[in-house]
Amino acid sequence: MRAIAFSGKARDQDSRLFTIPRELRDGIFDLVFTRNGSTMDLTATTPPSNAVLSTCQQAYREGRNIYKNAYRSYWGKNTFTANISRHRFPLDGLGNIRCDDLACVTHFRFKLRILGRSVTIDIVRSPDGRSWRATRKGQIPDRLFDGLAEDLSRGAQGLLNGGDAMLYPLTLGSWSDDAEES
Repeated sequence: MRAIAFSGKARDQDSRLFTIPRELRDGIFDLVFTRNGSTMDLTATTPPSNAVLSTCQQAYREGRNIYKNAYRSYWGKNTFTANISRHRFPLDGLGNIRCDDLACVTHFRFKLRILGRSVTIDIVRSPDGRSWRATRKGQIPDRLFDGLAEDLSRGAQGLLNGGDAMLYPLTLGSWSDDAEES
């Protein structure tokens, strides 16, 4: 979380927000910061903004813990999608995502084209965080799916360990087409 700078112009008592009970204010902060249960493009994702925290010191004091929880929850409760093309995971655009944020991700969805067919493979981390489970939508041979699932699970774990493992090629061989646009 970035440091917050206050302009000094807004005063806590000037806002009507602070005239309502604290429980309602906390609920408002929670609604402002929460974006869970969505599907996000991994290379273009933006976590919740903390801009409201910079409006005044009281907003910062009351909202910062709610923001921290919402920020972590954002990475763990959303599905992050990526199109796979040219036998590689999509690395462009991941430079703006911190490794400790990626470590909180529990669900990746990869879209690709194989044998002229669109295939979606979901990789979901187990509750204990030690393994990944793969499911598919679309018709591809079981043996090919098993290989892809293993590679994508290993790639997802590599992402969580700092991203280096994402550089290896997938074992699609001559089976793949370019990823279908979403």
